[in-house]
Amino acid sequence: MIPVPVLWLHDPTAGEGKSGIGWQLFTRSVEAGTPTAYIDLEFTGTLAPAAADQGRFRAKVLAALWPGYRDAGARAMVVFSALDVPDAATRCAEALPGAVVTVCRTDGIIGTDADVSMDAGGPAEEQDDDRVDEIVDVFLAAAKSWPVP
Repeated sequence: MIPVPVLWLHDPTAGEGKSGIGWQLFTRSVEAGTPTAYIDLEFTGTLAPAAADQGRFRAKVLAALWPGYRDAGARAMVVFSALDVPDAATRCAEALPGAVVTVCRTDGIIGTDADVSMDAGGPAEEQDDDRVDEIVDVFLAAAKSWPVP
């Protein structure tokens, strides 16, 4: 089984710029030649009333979606969620055997490959395009397993 590079962006605070950062990471990955899936777990992983273990529920949704993306040619995945999932990497790896997961908290901490701190300087949604590019550059430098050079 070919390892699946997964970049999971999350932040417990709504409106912190996950979708804008995620879209830019997705775009760069595609432009670099890596067919990439972009999955918004805020929409695809929503259940009301909430599941008792929302993080596990979203990992199962991700596992259900991945085969369709993979069969269509995707070789990497950008995922984002407003849910703070401290063990997102473990849950994602359990749901997607062979996944190489990098978890990025958009409120300033990037982890799993290494503990790297960053200051994004406020919500990306309030930033101009140059600032989002700068934030994405920091994420890519820290997320060494991510397939974008």
